[in-house]
Amino acid sequence: MLPFTLFLLLLFTVVTLFAAREYEMEKRYFKQAEEFRNLEILTFLALRELKKYNWQEVDTSSGKMEYVDGVVIYQVTSVSDEEVAIDLTCSTNNGAQWQGVIYLNMDTGKIIRWENKYGTS
Repeated sequence: MLPFTLFLLLLFTVVTLFAAREYEMEKRYFKQAEEFRNLEILTFLALRELKKYNWQEVDTSSGKMEYVDGVVIYQVTSVSDEEVAIDLTCSTNNGAQWQGVIYLNMDTGKIIRWENKYGTS
């Protein structure tokens, strides 16, 4: 009877450890997904505000926008008469960061292309 009891105890322990490992992996995944979502929201909010600005007046402009979820630092450089490059650095309050360059057509307000520079969480 003792070997059977030890087998059941071992089986229970293995199942419990497996479930704990799965739980930790899912918890880590959802934390990373939330950080990525916050970075996307920061990028969207900053881009929405920057599209409203009249870039015809300035060759280079930079600034900082603070939001509830984090901070966006931007630098705008004129590429051509109708195109600007917006260098964005988005940082969440939890330390996740994303950097990229967005090329924007000033006449239409549409994104021409998008380049990721750096991202981490």
